[in-house]
Amino acid sequence: MPHLVNPIGFRLIVNKKWNSVWFADKKQYRDYFFEDRKVREFLQNRLKSAGLEKVEIERSVNDIRITVVVLRPGLVIGRGGLGIEALKKDLQKSISGRLKNFNVVESKKGDLSAKLVGENIAGQLIRRYPFRRAVDQAMERTMQSGAQGIKVEIGGRLGGLERARTEKKSRGEVPVSTIDENIDYALTLAETKFGTIGIKVWIHKI
Repeated sequence: MPHLVNPIGFRLIVNKKWNSVWFADKKQYRDYFFEDRKVREFLQNRLKSAGLEKVEIERSVNDIRITVVVLRPGLVIGRGGLGIEALKKDLQKSISGRLKNFNVVESKKGDLSAKLVGENIAGQLIRRYPFRRAVDQAMERTMQSGAQGIKVEIGGRLGGLERARTEKKSRGEVPVSTIDENIDYALTLAETKFGTIGIKVWIHKI
């Protein structure tokens, strides 16, 4: 039986960092963990059209700082900053501490983000676009953006067939077992007419 390790967790401290930074005792840990999860789900639903790549949460004693990395920050900020103010107001209702800072950072190259690449493929599958063509086009854009390599694994009732199967495609070099290589990874689910399709994306960055 293979031993599967999350590529991000495998590289923590080496060239990756935690997306949640805080300290808690045994009583607080459970509350903070589920609150962080609630915040991420809220922002994923609210900022999906803006191309949400990452949510970073930092806590002090009573304050919370949140940073979101998005492809289209203008959709988050809104005209005159009204969008971000409404977002902060709604977000404050979901957290126990005081939202001290909410920062919006622009993602420079969405085609080098495993999460955004996976969501792009998922969106095309939901619209019943041919899965092989969707994967090939996404991989081509990623390589043109300067990636060293990309690997995509897609599984489910591909093409509407009765039996689920898995297909893998790769381009370039993706050394997933080398700990000091910069590998971005994401798992995305596409809820299609024929069922759920899983999309795993590994991108080897320079």
